[in-house]
Amino acid sequence: RFFLEGLNSCIIADHATPNMAGPSMIVRTPQTQNDTPLAYRAVQGSMWAALGSYWHLAFGFGANILLMRLLLPSAFGTFALASFFTSLCAVRSLINPDQAFVRQKEVSGDTLGTYCVLSIGASFAGLLLVVILAPVFHRAGYDSRVMEVAVVLSVGGLLGSLTGIMGTVVEQG
Repeated sequence: RFFLEGLNSCIIADHATPNMAGPSMIVRTPQTQNDTPLAYRAVQGSMWAALGSYWHLAFGFGANILLMRLLLPSAFGTFALASFFTSLCAVRSLINPDQAFVRQKEVSGDTLGTYCVLSIGASFAGLLLVVILAPVFHRAGYDSRVMEVAVVLSVGGLLGSLTGIMGTVVEQG
């Protein structure tokens, strides 16, 4: 006997079968996710989340090193401060509507509409917060270019949430 296991099916070929001239093949359906123990799925999900987090940290660190080498020190400082202020005001990352939407078992038009409004609204709230706080930070002594770059980064975050909606809808299936 030999076993050939694939991702989608498990085929067992038996060459010594009585009553048959040739080899017989028994095809089993793969295990469904419900057959997998909960503890195994939890550990597997945690491992993927940890790997994704470490990849994100390593990639971000590498991107910062690259930016530090490519930009002038004053431009890098402006970008770093603007990134910091933008991340402080990023409302969408605090509520993370993507995870809630992906976990929905069935998606209706109302669910999709709520997700879109929540995602775009949170990104717009972050942009609005940066615009409102820009004069406050300028009066605190920060260069106006820092706040201009923060507004541009927030607009980029708003556009990113639009493309993120499409990606999340595809991921949800």
